[in-house]
Amino acid sequence: MKFWQRNWYYIGGILFVILAFVMGLWGCDHLSKIRIILIFSWMGMLMHQFEEYAFPGGFPLISNMAGL
Repeated sequence: MKFWQRNWYYIGGILFVILAFVMGLWGCDHLSKIRIILIFSWMGMLMHQFEEYAFPGGFPLISNMAGL
Protein backbone atom coordinates (compact mmCIF):
# COMPACT_ATOMS: atom_id res chain seq x y z
CA MET A 1 0.00 0.00 0.00
CA LYS A 2 2.87 2.39 0.70
CA PHE A 3 4.19 1.89 -2.84
CA TRP A 4 0.85 3.01 -4.29
CA GLN A 5 0.63 5.92 -1.85
CA ARG A 6 4.10 7.22 -2.73
CA ASN A 7 4.06 6.57 -6.49
CA TRP A 8 0.46 6.99 -7.68
CA TYR A 9 1.35 9.84 -10.02
CA TYR A 10 4.09 7.79 -11.72
CA ILE A 11 1.60 4.98 -12.27
CA GLY A 12 -0.78 7.55 -13.76
CA GLY A 13 1.99 8.75 -16.07
CA ILE A 14 2.61 5.20 -17.28
CA LEU A 15 -1.11 4.72 -17.77
CA PHE A 16 -1.19 7.93 -19.82
CA VAL A 17 1.52 6.62 -22.15
CA ILE A 18 -0.30 3.29 -22.59
CA LEU A 19 -3.59 5.06 -23.31
CA ALA A 20 -1.89 7.37 -25.80
CA PHE A 21 -0.62 4.41 -27.81
CA VAL A 22 -3.95 2.56 -27.58
CA MET A 23 -5.98 5.59 -28.64
CA GLY A 24 -3.54 6.47 -31.40
CA LEU A 25 -3.36 3.00 -32.88
CA TRP A 26 -6.80 1.55 -32.20
CA GLY A 27 -9.22 3.53 -30.06
CA CYS A 28 -10.41 6.36 -32.24
CA ASP A 29 -11.77 4.03 -34.92
CA HIS A 30 -13.72 1.68 -32.65
CA LEU A 31 -15.22 3.90 -29.95
CA SER A 32 -18.12 6.32 -29.93
CA LYS A 33 -17.45 10.06 -29.92
CA ILE A 34 -18.45 10.52 -26.27
CA ARG A 35 -16.14 7.71 -25.12
CA ILE A 36 -13.27 9.24 -27.07
CA ILE A 37 -13.89 12.60 -25.40
CA LEU A 38 -14.08 10.98 -21.94
CA ILE A 39 -10.86 9.01 -22.44
CA PHE A 40 -8.97 12.05 -23.71
CA SER A 41 -10.28 14.07 -20.77
CA TRP A 42 -9.07 11.41 -18.35
CA MET A 43 -5.70 11.35 -20.13
CA GLY A 44 -5.47 15.11 -19.66
CA MET A 45 -6.15 14.74 -15.95
CA LEU A 46 -3.51 11.99 -15.63
CA MET A 47 -0.92 14.14 -17.38
CA HIS A 48 -1.79 17.18 -15.29
CA GLN A 49 -1.39 15.23 -12.05
CA PHE A 50 1.95 13.84 -13.23
CA GLU A 51 3.32 17.27 -14.06
CA GLU A 52 2.04 18.77 -10.80
CA TYR A 53 3.52 16.12 -8.50
CA ALA A 54 6.43 14.49 -10.37
CA PHE A 55 7.83 16.54 -13.25
CA PRO A 56 8.67 19.35 -12.61
CA GLY A 57 6.84 18.95 -9.30
CA GLY A 58 6.55 21.58 -6.64
CA PHE A 59 2.82 21.50 -5.97
CA PRO A 60 3.06 19.93 -2.46
CA LEU A 61 5.65 22.52 -1.42
CA ILE A 62 3.70 25.47 -2.78
CA SER A 63 0.40 24.27 -1.29
CA ASN A 64 2.02 23.86 2.12
CA MET A 65 3.59 27.31 1.91
CA ALA A 66 0.28 28.88 0.92
CA GLY A 67 -1.56 27.10 3.72
CA LEU A 68 0.68 28.47 6.46
